Amino acid sequence: MAFLSPSRTVLLIADEGLGVYVTTGADVRHVDTFPWNTHEFEDVVSEAIVRSCGKKPVLILYDMVEQHYRKERIPKVASFDRSLIIDRKLRLTFPSFPVRAALALKESGAPGKGAAAAPDSGGKLYLFTAVPGSEVLSRVMEAVQRSMAPVSGFALLPVESSDMVKVLSQKLSRKAGSAAARWVVFVGQQRSGGLRQIVTKNGELALTRMTPVADSEENSEQWASDVLQEFRATMSYVSRFGYTPEDSLDVIVISGASAGESLGQKIDVPCHYTSLTPVEAGRLLGIRLGEEGGRECAESLHVGWAGRKSRFILPMKAPDLDRISWPRRVAVFAMVLLLGSAAWLAFQALSVGQSWLSTRGEVSVRADVLAKLDADYKVEVDRKAAMGFDVELVQGTLQAYDRLQIESLHLLPLVRGVGEALAPSMSINAFDVAKLDPSRIEENQGDEYDPVTGLKVVRPAQYEARFQMKFPPGIKPEEGVKAVNDLVDRLKRYLPGHDISIVRQVANLSYTGAFEDETSSSPEKNPNAKEYEAEILIKGPGK
Repeated sequence: MAFLSPSRTVLLIADEGLGVYVTTGADVRHVDTFPWNTHEFEDVVSEAIVRSCGKKPVLILYDMVEQHYRKERIPKVASFDRSLIIDRKLRLTFPSFPVRAALALKESGAPGKGAAAAPDSGGKLYLFTAVPGSEVLSRVMEAVQRSMAPVSGFALLPVESSDMVKVLSQKLSRKAGSAAARWVVFVGQQRSGGLRQIVTKNGELALTRMTPVADSEENSEQWASDVLQEFRATMSYVSRFGYTPEDSLDVIVISGASAGESLGQKIDVPCHYTSLTPVEAGRLLGIRLGEEGGRECAESLHVGWAGRKSRFILPMKAPDLDRISWPRRVAVFAMVLLLGSAAWLAFQALSVGQSWLSTRGEVSVRADVLAKLDADYKVEVDRKAAMGFDVELVQGTLQAYDRLQIESLHLLPLVRGVGEALAPSMSINAFDVAKLDPSRIEENQGDEYDPVTGLKVVRPAQYEARFQMKFPPGIKPEEGVKAVNDLVDRLKRYLPGHDISIVRQVANLSYTGAFEDETSSSPEKNPNAKEYEAEILIKGPGK
């Protein structure tokens, strides 16, 4: 699954300088190595991260000599207290080292005792690790900060390569048809000239050493002698961790063919010895070294293995790293949040757009149906009109009736009362009925209760009716006034509960019969028809 591996810039911190690598899937490319005395070191490294590495996420892999390891047992406590106890004990163990971390181990034997020691049920065993603060580390952190590249983490090379040693041992054992060894010693020379030895027990880091040796390419025999001396020293250390000659042991050496063969002839410890070139080891691990395969150094194997990890065995906690990564994590979170918001808005816009298109299509269909119905309606109206039936008149009448029903106007008693009050010789020129605005209805109207049932009498809505009467021009004003006054008296009898008043009297006379304006009884001298009209106002229902 190399195609799923992340692409990273790996900064390998060694004693002689800083190695810059790029890992992409299974491929490893060495960009450059910058000595610590490089002029304007931070700017040079920052530019390499940006230009040569494409500003890929940075993994800082620490491989200097000064690394501190210690096994400690943590007593059994509640899970929510365990992390606090580990942090406190880690600070007490390495009080002056700013970069530190703890790794829970699977083995249960007491630290410092042999493998035959009885398991200690008093707690869990942890591997405490620490790196001292230094100017070198600060310069690397400054270069990473200037590059503005995201940071994947800070890790120790021996810890992160312990599972690589395990995988190599298992593959070689399957190839040889034997069982995987309990102890594995991995030996590989670094570009700086140091010899890195990693010892694992049951797949976990047990010991690591970094010592200077001669270059294997210059004198393979001398190199084999130097490595043999360091290997024996390592085995003396391993025996303190419970190793015995009866235990199974794999020794894996990364070197040139001749140097590896010379070393294999010199080793006198019972083991399964394998010498591999970097390219052969990379082939077993699924790592393509490219141009680096021509060198006999093992650094590219460590870089390629750690660079493609999605999770590290032991991420180190460093204050400078938190200072760099925290703002970028916030920025990444904000970016993810913005992308999520944009996706949600896009989804909402798509939904609204689809709904709008659907509604638009439905409106279009209904508009076509309406146009067809209108055409059919017009044809039917024309056909009815040809038969003498006025459809629009009937519809207008029904609409007027419905409006009156909605306004609760009961006009039949009004019309009947006016018809009975009119004298046979009287006629109405205009009749208008309107519902009064609620603000014009008097407060003392409508609060009546039935004396038998005790229920409130619900009156129709308040309205007012105005009608005009026209008198012949030859009538005497006094006769017109008397006729209007008599009509008002009859209306009050036929329309009880209504307020009836005269809005305009004949010839604009007052109710007493006195003239308000000068007028003549001669029709020829007073041709104004309005002076022979009267207007009566009826408000109903009354008090």
